[in-house]
Amino acid sequence: MNRIIDKLSFNILNEESFLDGIYLTRFAVPSSNFNEKRLKYYDTNMGINQEMGFSIKSYSGEPPTLLNASPATNFQFEVTGLDESLVDTINSISTREKIRDRIKAIYDNGGELKFAKTINTVFSGNMMMIDSRMEEIISDLLLNFFKTNEMDFLKIIEYLEQENPLGYPRSGFYEHKVKQFLCAKALGMDPSKEWNGIDEANGGYIVVKSDGEVVAFHLYNRNQFEQYLLDNTKLERGSTSRHDYASIYKEGSKLFINLNLQIRFKKR
Repeated sequence: MNRIIDKLSFNILNEESFLDGIYLTRFAVPSSNFNEKRLKYYDTNMGINQEMGFSIKSYSGEPPTLLNASPATNFQFEVTGLDESLVDTINSISTREKIRDRIKAIYDNGGELKFAKTINTVFSGNMMMIDSRMEEIISDLLLNFFKTNEMDFLKIIEYLEQENPLGYPRSGFYEHKVKQFLCAKALGMDPSKEWNGIDEANGGYIVVKSDGEVVAFHLYNRNQFEQYLLDNTKLERGSTSRHDYASIYKEGSKLFINLNLQIRFKKR
């Protein structure tokens, strides 16, 4: 980003005694806590002098998640055109790439997947707050991810721009909408809590890089922050058993399969 409000790196001697002295007993905070740090922000050029909330992401271990997998992030797809006698055989596929292989088996046997709904109605409403068709866009991203194992948002968006499943009148819609979704999640939207569209982390992001450098991004240039998120995040597979997805099941007379959404920052 071309505007950074703070950039510093430093070493701390006697780390344990220092942490004890400031009563810090844990590094992690709940994923729903978007105002992890409040800072007094001064900018003489912009005339800003106020306290703002910042969200913190650390690369000190594994790259952090932007959106954690949970049953609330399941998207339901109707399975059409598939002989029901094949369900148990497909569900029994347990290869290393079992999700992709199960989806491939559905298509190879004449079936198709069509987005039905977001399982969690709260998450569904939160996405509608961003855009009335956001659920469809994210479902298309998910389906392409699990069909191809392509994790990179930019590459999946390129495919969607070519196929244009939502019939947009020109290119650029999918990238713009995905940026809006990522930014909303970064700054306040939580899948399991009703969201009013307001940014909780109204200051921006503090990133602790793997080498200890601390960089703070302020949100007055929202467009560049959205581009940062798009360039530095990817889709990821969560646990199928823990989050209850990737197996075909029957509701009434129809067959369905759930696909799960998880987003992680790329390694830096």
